[in-house]
Amino acid sequence: MINIKRGRQSRRQKVVIYGPEGVGKSTLASQLPNPVFIDTEGSTAQLDVARVDVNDWKSLTGALAEIHRMSEFETVILDTVDWAERMATTDLLHRTGKSSIEDFGYGKGWVQVAEEMGKLLGNLDQIVRGGKHVVLLAHSKVVRFAAPDLQGEHDRYELKLSKQSSPIVKEWADAILFLNFKTRVVEVEGKKRGIGGKERALHTTHTAAYDAKNRHGLADQVDSTAEALAPIFAPVVPVLATSGHLLDIVMAGIEEEGNAYLVRRKWIEEGQTYRDLGPGRVDQILASSDRFLEAVKGGVLK
Repeated sequence: MINIKRGRQSRRQKVVIYGPEGVGKSTLASQLPNPVFIDTEGSTAQLDVARVDVNDWKSLTGALAEIHRMSEFETVILDTVDWAERMATTDLLHRTGKSSIEDFGYGKGWVQVAEEMGKLLGNLDQIVRGGKHVVLLAHSKVVRFAAPDLQGEHDRYELKLSKQSSPIVKEWADAILFLNFKTRVVEVEGKKRGIGGKERALHTTHTAAYDAKNRHGLADQVDSTAEALAPIFAPVVPVLATSGHLLDIVMAGIEEEGNAYLVRRKWIEEGQTYRDLGPGRVDQILASSDRFLEAVKGGVLK
């Protein structure tokens, strides 16, 4: 029998925040709920944050595996995903003995890099299922773009990723937010010019000028503050049943064995119980309760 679910489901979010160099992406991300940074380029040195410095693809994937098992953080921030793609590219060249990505043939090297990025996103999905938000920071690039329904070309902001990796990152994300300085148009000596200041804004809706999306009802433009993003990072509400917490029902009669199993999995610490699990872990167990019960009763670590 298939398990049909109805209504909205509450889970941790997958968010991309991108923008020009120096616009304040890391500073904004540092204000999100209880963050830990995976720093690929040393951009958090001036911030008072928890961080893991990584310098290659192996240390990046290893850091994500370790953080997946930690329970003290609510938001994992990869700063930045375009530098992560560089690491994936360097690792691919090293493993294959190639000196350039072009040595694979036209576009073939970038396809392999995109496959590695897809694996990275799969690892990040596990972190989300484990109860943490994931935020990817990225630089932007400006490209010339000609849409079929528009006359002429225009500049467009996009993620600073290869054309093979960019689509899978955008499809993966629940929200893509473009952070940029606010500008206003003034007329000087009969010519219109854009004047920018220090104020920043987050753009949340796709336009011809930039990529963006959100599924949280945000206005097209919001302030560059954690408060403005509260609808995205709202607390996850645990699943409840009228007769009590569903997890209590699953654990009935196997509480001692179940707690021991969760300790072995490092989902809880020694001395804790299943009631100390984060909402994401609760949802993960409830989504496959039969497999969980089988593993607990068999004493198998799956």
